[in-house]
Amino acid sequence: MKPSLTESAFLEGSAPQAWRNGGRLIIDEIDKASGDALGSLLQFCDSEATARWDHPLTGEIVRPASGFTVVVTTNSHPNSLHEALRDRFPVCIEINEAHPNAIAQLPTWLQEPARQLCKSTDDDRLSLRAFMAIAHLSNTLGVQRAVELVAPQHVETLTTAHAVNSLEL
Repeated sequence: MKPSLTESAFLEGSAPQAWRNGGRLIIDEIDKASGDALGSLLQFCDSEATARWDHPLTGEIVRPASGFTVVVTTNSHPNSLHEALRDRFPVCIEINEAHPNAIAQLPTWLQEPARQLCKSTDDDRLSLRAFMAIAHLSNTLGVQRAVELVAPQHVETLTTAHAVNSLEL
């Protein structure tokens, strides 16, 4: 039954569910977690021997089932994460370029700029989402306007890439 506006209901989240079924918990951009959220995340990322969660309504003690794993992502350097959180993840893998299959989904004229600007560490870096937005918007607004809206610092680079690609066809 759906709670009314004056009632509340407890919904078990992704972490306890992943614990129950031995699934994988993926926490995206953990560096953006608030202090309260971080406290809960530390609990769910704890070692198997000590990890436990007390259900707030039933008092049931839940522990991670066999096969449970947790993967976290961050856009910051792992060393900038809270020490207690870093300690829970002894293995860090740095991915500094977009997946080739994701790049291949972009229009041809955006593929090489995306390869370069997605892996840049400078202020000129663009996310893959930005390239997807440019591709989408360029269909209705045109290339120039799409780039102006999404990546104004790259108007010359991206409009030139589009012009060169058009000449090659």
